[in-house]
Amino acid sequence: MIKQHEMKINLPGLLKMLSSNIYADPNVAVREMIQNAHDTCIIRIAKDKRFSQPRIDISYDKKQKTLTFSDNGTGMTQEELHKYLSTIGEGVTRLQRQKLQGTDDQKALLLIGQFGIGLLSAFSIANKVEVFTCSCQANSSGFKWTCEGDIHYTVKPIDKTAIGTRLVLHLSDSNLSILDDMRLLQAVKKYADFLSVPIYLKGNQVNICIPPWEKDNSQIDYSDYIQARYNLYPLAFLPFQLSEPLHLDGLLFVPMISYELTRDFGEVDIYISRMFIKSNDKELLPSWARFIKGVINTSALTPTVSRDEVVRDENYLTIRDMLGETILNYLACLEEHSPEILDSLVGIYNNTIKARAMDDDVFFDRICSLVRFSTDTGPMSMKEYLSKSHDVIYYFTDRGTGTQHKLLFAYKGLPVIDASWGMEEEFLEKYAKRMGIKIERLEAGTGIIFKTPESVDERWQALEKQFKTKINKEAKAVAFEPSTVPAVLVAKPIDRGKKELEHIETLGQDLGMRSAQISKMFFERMSKSRAKLVAGETTILQLNTTNPLMQQLRDMNRNETFRLALTTIYYNAKMFAQHYISADNAEIIFTTTNSTISEMIGNARALEELQVINTRMQIELSELRRRTPPVALSKYRTCFFAYPFQDKFHALRNKIKDILARDYGIKLMTTAIEIKDANIVEDIKKQIAEAHFGIADITGNNPNVLWELGLMIGYGKPVIILKDKSDKMTTPFDLYGNYCVRYQIAKDDTSGFIEFALLANGLELNLKRVFSQFPELKLATQYGKNEEAR
Repeated sequence: MIKQHEMKINLPGLLKMLSSNIYADPNVAVREMIQNAHDTCIIRIAKDKRFSQPRIDISYDKKQKTLTFSDNGTGMTQEELHKYLSTIGEGVTRLQRQKLQGTDDQKALLLIGQFGIGLLSAFSIANKVEVFTCSCQANSSGFKWTCEGDIHYTVKPIDKTAIGTRLVLHLSDSNLSILDDMRLLQAVKKYADFLSVPIYLKGNQVNICIPPWEKDNSQIDYSDYIQARYNLYPLAFLPFQLSEPLHLDGLLFVPMISYELTRDFGEVDIYISRMFIKSNDKELLPSWARFIKGVINTSALTPTVSRDEVVRDENYLTIRDMLGETILNYLACLEEHSPEILDSLVGIYNNTIKARAMDDDVFFDRICSLVRFSTDTGPMSMKEYLSKSHDVIYYFTDRGTGTQHKLLFAYKGLPVIDASWGMEEEFLEKYAKRMGIKIERLEAGTGIIFKTPESVDERWQALEKQFKTKINKEAKAVAFEPSTVPAVLVAKPIDRGKKELEHIETLGQDLGMRSAQISKMFFERMSKSRAKLVAGETTILQLNTTNPLMQQLRDMNRNETFRLALTTIYYNAKMFAQHYISADNAEIIFTTTNSTISEMIGNARALEELQVINTRMQIELSELRRRTPPVALSKYRTCFFAYPFQDKFHALRNKIKDILARDYGIKLMTTAIEIKDANIVEDIKKQIAEAHFGIADITGNNPNVLWELGLMIGYGKPVIILKDKSDKMTTPFDLYGNYCVRYQIAKDDTSGFIEFALLANGLELNLKRVFSQFPELKLATQYGKNEEAR
């Protein structure tokens, strides 16, 4: 027969291992001592119906380096000291829980102990542990249990003390920092705030005992509690208490945040039998509940030995399902009774909810009609959208084309969804499939927007070719509304090969993506992008045959202005396709651009006509110079002034005449003063030929003045152009050159005096230029001041 041997435990080595790993945080020892004291109080309440005032006291003595935990629970007999306290893994709490189950389930739920090793944590911070205890059993004596962290311990009788246990930890020097009011208070609040047994620190109760959700609703302000605990404001909150299929209670809430995705929630603080285990656990809530945060308490979960994690067992999965169903029921309740809160919730976490719903069909079906989408008339839920779109989903995916689709659809009276980013398209496709809704993606050939004429005449076909030839852009003549839009740039339909898609999905699986659904959607997006790259040309310019500008462009001559118009229309459409602006502003842009380009085309035509006229004028001027005999310049400084024969201009003539004679010694000649020959035309020619330079007032585009101005230019005379600032008429062609004076007329209605503002300064500036560039004027004899100025 094989001899059996007993395994031995190196207790000092075990304690060292525990203190370095499981009980590395000194606060854990405080937690374990409180838990033991709590459980013994609960057991006494269950055994003794007369006992109703349990308590735990914590005190310390810095001089003695001791930390003391006292309770008035069951206490221990000498036998129990040997059997339970001195035996690792033999916990009295587990045995008492088994006895209470079925007879007093409520008390059984409150018991915390699991493993019978809690006392070992005391040695992670203490060199010696003393236990003073007296059992609640009749005729019990008091005992003192002492251990210094090895395999030896002592038990000796003491004078009978009050029923309960007093545990004294003689701390090691490295752990004396725990002897502090704030440090101990924080440990109690963290681990034992919800324990039903009052805990006192230096005589003051420091735990609240009852979780807020177990109190009468009228006694608690959940918003204040949530803000105090998490520093977050709740948009909505849900206190709950469940008993089936497992015990579960707690408080869940939806945090109010300024911007979505600034925080990722979906986390709860976990308490087991009201003892804190873990904060911000992200696994217990369903994966789709990323907009939820809170605290839960249950006796159904099993903590790990370290009590900072929970075991992922069958109960764990059941608790997760219970939480998911609780949240879904709450959302349904909000939809029925507080739709405005649900609307705010979905609005704040819209994209988070949509992304998470793709992984969970149950959640998807509950929430899919409530999530919002960006449309041409603003954000709206799917339920609202379908009521306006006649139960058809219209959407586009080309990034940056939102404005043009919104404008185009606005004229159809149908809303369109912007699905150009994130998982919008995948969500819409899933919704249409699960709900049996018709769905239509808008592309270049979408008949609902663009109508191809049954027959396109040769002029439109020629214009299509011009876009391809001049600016290398494929174009197609179609009809669409509004007629103010000359052209839009849209994406071509792209075929996705099944074989290529299967290859990419296989690659996704090789990469180990966590969610098969997200992996599929992600690589479908990659497939689209890759297909576009292979295709090369991905867009087509739709030319609007109903647009007056396009009709004008279709019929104009193929010159440089035509090429510039093509380029402008294309890049205007490109800007429209890639920038987000409101539909109203977009129409304003097109209207003003149409006017600008139309004016440009009109000006181009007028310029062509003017070029013809200019050519004729050049020929006529050459002929005039050939036929006109040379005429010598006047020996006096002379200026010819062309002006309309009106009163205000006579005053202007006199003003100029005085300035020229007085300041420059220049004689002013006009047709109204110097006519000597019966042949007026020949006399005017002679005066202009003899003059050193000319001045012409073109205000009102007087034809006689323009004719005389033409003669001066034809004779090669420098001409100073005058014009009244108030004159709104447009000069038919560029006459200004380097010499131009704009003046203002000010008239005193009482005296009739007329003043020409800006005239003198303007003449002075331009005359300096004339003198510097034409030395003949400077060399000529000044017109005598004493000579009669006729």
